[in-house]
Amino acid sequence: MKVWKSPVFYLGVILLATVIAALLAPFVVDWNSYRAGLEDYGRKLTGREVTITGPISVRFFPWPRLIAEDVHIANAPGLNEPEFASAERIDVRMQLAGLLNGTIDVESIEIDQPVVALERTAAGKSNWSFSPPADLAGLLDRVKLDEITLSDATIRFIDRRRGNGEIALKLPEARLASPGIAGPWRLTAANAEYGGQNFDLSLNTGIWAAEAEAFRFSLHIAGADGSGPTFNFDGANHGDRLTGTIQIETATNGEGKTDAEGQLRPLVIRSKIAATFDALAFDGIEISSLDPNEHGTLISGSAKAALGARISAEADLSAPKLDLAEWAGARVNQVLREGGSLAVADSLLATLPAGVKIAGSLKVTSLAAGGETLENVELRMEANSEAIRVRKLLATLPGRSRVLFDGVFFPGTTGAELAGNLALESNDLRRLASWTWREGKDAIAKTWTGSRGRLKLQTEFSLTGQRFRLAKTQYEIDGVAGRGELSVTAGGRGAVDLRIDAGKLDIDNLIPGGIAAASFGGQTGLAGLVGLLVPHRDARDLRLTVQAGQLLLNGVEADDVTVDIVSGASGIDLKTIEIGSVGGAKLTASGLILDAGSGPDGSVGIDIKADDPRGLLRLLGLIPVDKDPVWTAGLGTTALKGIVTVKTRDELPVTGFDVTGRSGDFDVSASGSLSGNTGLDSVRIVGSAELKAQSSSSLARLAGLVPATTDKAAARLLLTGSGSVAEGFLADVKLEAYGSRLDFNGTLGGAASPTAIDGKLALRSTDVSPLFAAMGLPSAALPAGVMVLDSHVTSKARTLALPDLAGRFGMARVGGQLAFAPDGKITGNLDTGPLALDDVLAATFLAWNGLPPAPDASLAVALPLGLTGEIWIKPESLKIHDTFIVSGVQIGLSAGAGEIHMAMFAKDATGKDATIEIGSSGADGNRAIEGKLKLPVDLAQQLRLAGGTPVAGGNGSIELDFTAKGRSPGGALAALEGSGTYDIKNLTLLNISPEDFTAALAGAKDTAGLNAAFDALRGGEGLAAGDVKGSITVANGVADFLPFTIATPAADAVVKAIAEPAAGLIDMSVKLSLKARAGLPAMEISYAGPPTALARGEDKAELMSKLGYGMMQKDVAELERMQQEQLRLAAEEEKLREADEEKLQAYYAQRDEVQLRRRELKVHAEMRVLAAEKLRQQLESERAANAEINRSEIRQRTREIKVHRRLAKLAQQQEEAIETAPSLRVKPLVVKPEPEPDLFKFPVIIVPPSQE
Repeated sequence: MKVWKSPVFYLGVILLATVIAALLAPFVVDWNSYRAGLEDYGRKLTGREVTITGPISVRFFPWPRLIAEDVHIANAPGLNEPEFASAERIDVRMQLAGLLNGTIDVESIEIDQPVVALERTAAGKSNWSFSPPADLAGLLDRVKLDEITLSDATIRFIDRRRGNGEIALKLPEARLASPGIAGPWRLTAANAEYGGQNFDLSLNTGIWAAEAEAFRFSLHIAGADGSGPTFNFDGANHGDRLTGTIQIETATNGEGKTDAEGQLRPLVIRSKIAATFDALAFDGIEISSLDPNEHGTLISGSAKAALGARISAEADLSAPKLDLAEWAGARVNQVLREGGSLAVADSLLATLPAGVKIAGSLKVTSLAAGGETLENVELRMEANSEAIRVRKLLATLPGRSRVLFDGVFFPGTTGAELAGNLALESNDLRRLASWTWREGKDAIAKTWTGSRGRLKLQTEFSLTGQRFRLAKTQYEIDGVAGRGELSVTAGGRGAVDLRIDAGKLDIDNLIPGGIAAASFGGQTGLAGLVGLLVPHRDARDLRLTVQAGQLLLNGVEADDVTVDIVSGASGIDLKTIEIGSVGGAKLTASGLILDAGSGPDGSVGIDIKADDPRGLLRLLGLIPVDKDPVWTAGLGTTALKGIVTVKTRDELPVTGFDVTGRSGDFDVSASGSLSGNTGLDSVRIVGSAELKAQSSSSLARLAGLVPATTDKAAARLLLTGSGSVAEGFLADVKLEAYGSRLDFNGTLGGAASPTAIDGKLALRSTDVSPLFAAMGLPSAALPAGVMVLDSHVTSKARTLALPDLAGRFGMARVGGQLAFAPDGKITGNLDTGPLALDDVLAATFLAWNGLPPAPDASLAVALPLGLTGEIWIKPESLKIHDTFIVSGVQIGLSAGAGEIHMAMFAKDATGKDATIEIGSSGADGNRAIEGKLKLPVDLAQQLRLAGGTPVAGGNGSIELDFTAKGRSPGGALAALEGSGTYDIKNLTLLNISPEDFTAALAGAKDTAGLNAAFDALRGGEGLAAGDVKGSITVANGVADFLPFTIATPAADAVVKAIAEPAAGLIDMSVKLSLKARAGLPAMEISYAGPPTALARGEDKAELMSKLGYGMMQKDVAELERMQQEQLRLAAEEEKLREADEEKLQAYYAQRDEVQLRRRELKVHAEMRVLAAEKLRQQLESERAANAEINRSEIRQRTREIKVHRRLAKLAQQQEEAIETAPSLRVKPLVVKPEPEPDLFKFPVIIVPPSQE
């Protein structure tokens, strides 16, 4: 680089001129006389005119010093600025030793108020290029510097090539230091000023050498207070261009640390730069976080700029991932909150100088914004100080959506506007809406539960600080096309203009749960829309126009829907609301209400016609989407007409209403007025309404109740009232239904408590049974009779209280207190007449469906109407069963979520405690039952035969804990499980007398005697058992009592008992072992049936057989003796046969006698057979007469008959043997005839002998 082109050359020129003047000073006396010579030498050295107009002075002691004032260096010829540089005063201090050695050792130079004007012409020629004579250039090599101080310096840069633009840099204090003119130089300037901004400047250079290709230097610029961005450059000057690296840190605080409160979060920008006066080129741009803990490059790219008469720049940037929340600083967020996105764009555009044009593109693969990630964002834009032109903005939005925008942004403090064409396509409109409307994200998630929505939209988009507009909008949602326009204005009261024209509006597809008429407080739902339309002082102007060929809302299809409404602070013009058809229903409404300043005046007419109004009610959100409320069942063909009028009376608006018509079984009429304008709470309302029904059940269903019965008794509800929300209402309510009448007279509401009630309640009924029947009371016989009840009724904290309920049911007194909480909880105490336990249990644990109690009845899952809480009932007495009535009764009924409990405490006639506790729980109809009881026992009263005769005597108690599970009482009792104990004192089994049986049996001779003995057993004083106790085990619905024994001199007994609660039966057995005779089998006496209608049975067959057999034993012994005798005879005949064999001859001689003997034997045998047969027939007849003789006795008699038959057969065999034996002549044998049978005992039939 030539020395004349050095940027510090002009400083060396000034320094050299000053040093020369100091060297000449000792040789002159009048320094001012050498002014011309000094100026001429300066002209030769710089090639410019040098003028010293001020005084010149020189000192040599104690140190050489030269002072020149008002020094000027002229500009080069052809330039507009007259001077290149000037200074008010220059003070140079040197060392004398250096002068003596031929060198210039400058200790310090102080320059006051220097002004340097750097100028470039339109042709590109600069004024900082000097051309001194070559023979003077070597002088610079002998100059040594220490420090140069500039005070109040000004550096001006005038660029004629860019339209005479001028830059002025002020340096209040600057210091330069260098070991020599060739450098290296170090410049520091504190609190420099440019463009109203103060900053610190530092410059460091390398050593200049003529043969070097580049002169290296670095530059650092930072805010004077340590805040704002900092700039660093490190590079080299190549004469006609600069190259190097630039680094910019975007935000620091006053201490020089990163500042998150700036426009942007702390970032660092690095880039390679190549610059000339005409162009800039940035290559390898890297933008990353200044935080050392965050690694990676956020944005990268390249840029270039043309520095002509107008500056233009172009940048191409890209980023794989970018988070706007991490980029935006506090100031940007503040501007965004206060002025929105337009204000942010306007503030960014304000930083762009006039005459500068920029263009560029940005591609971001993943852009985080608003808690969502936008993908493949592409932005191409151009900008100048007048506008930003968005050539293309393409992004993938949440919900698999794509948006394309092109338009223009025009800046302005109040009129900034963004306008263009917008195209949007979304496959998940719900998610896109949640991202766009973050405040409504929860409401969207709760309501929008249907289709996610597929949207295609194209519109002309316009946005200003006061207005948002979508014009010429074409859309398609889930394949259904439509048109519309939207305009929202924020100025003044604000205005909204919405127009929709669609062939089909399918809201159910997006919101299948439907839109209710109003939520609590009326803030959402259709009532929320109506609230926007109601005119008031601050109401915004609203124009709503909707035309749909088909509307699907709340599960209902409506055809030909038209809505045209204009509303504002001056009134409402209800041009038309028309629903052509909703399941046969049609609604039309129109009217005009205006307020010209003297008060509102107008009317609105409504006409509803429907074969079934439920479709219209569902469309309006008055009934649920998924089911019809019970009260709608009574609705039918409907024709209602209504008119709402608004007038001004006594300077107050008065709104009147009149509705008449019919729906199904109901005649409806209502009329009244609302007056006042001081607020809705203070509006006075006066009116009456009457509802007539053809049946009481219809009116009950209209109230949301489900009557268990139907009737044809007419019903009527009449309501009259007057008052205001603030002061409350004076109301008179009369309800006539089911032959009963309910009256209320008192006050309702008030500012202090809107739900307050205070008045008298009265119920009158000549026969309350229809009312109980409609309630579905599970009772075998519904209570009937006159009922009179009166009570004061109040409410506090939304709890309804009847503190002094009093009256009668029939002749029984009824009284107590009741309280009903808003959550369905009931508490209270009631005093009643006599009750029965089965009625209390049925009313508590069975479903109120109108069916009488039965084993297969359904168990209740909750109290009627879903009530919970606790009630204590004190009846005069409680009938456990017909023979067991307790007094001093307290019955507690409580219910909670899925649980029902009953507890009973009482005393019997003897003062013994009786308690029953039962609980039912479960989430469905399959109920879990658990409980325990302790009941006193009087067996003489509680165990009886069907005729009323006591079965046993004794007193005691039974305790039992049990559990069960089932859907009905029968099912639960069949699955009953549990355990307990019984304890009976002085137990006696009545009508069982073993002693009397023993006495009667002693004289029994026959069957009649036996029967008389058993009759004696059934009498007497009974069988005493004393005190007995034991356990009770319940399994599978059967209660098993531990058996006990009884021992007396006359008999031993074992007593067993079981009970089946499901069937209401008891089975008890007494196994009786009588001791009247040894070895007698036991008999059993049983009792079965209901406890007070038992049937007695006796199993004494074996005992009867045993006793009958004993009486017959004597006759059987005689028969056995005869059998033995015949056996003996048979043996003797065998011996005779053997003797006859030896005496064959004697046999033949006596043949006739033998034949005669044979016939006699045959006769006798037949007689024996006949006798045996007779005996068998007699035994059979006795068996038929005595059916209770057991099988063992029959088998015994059968064996006896078989014996007789064998004897007869044996005799026959002997006879046959005699006939076949050879004839012997033997001595005649004298055979003694058989003894005559006892013909009295065994009848004998004489059969004539057979003929030979």
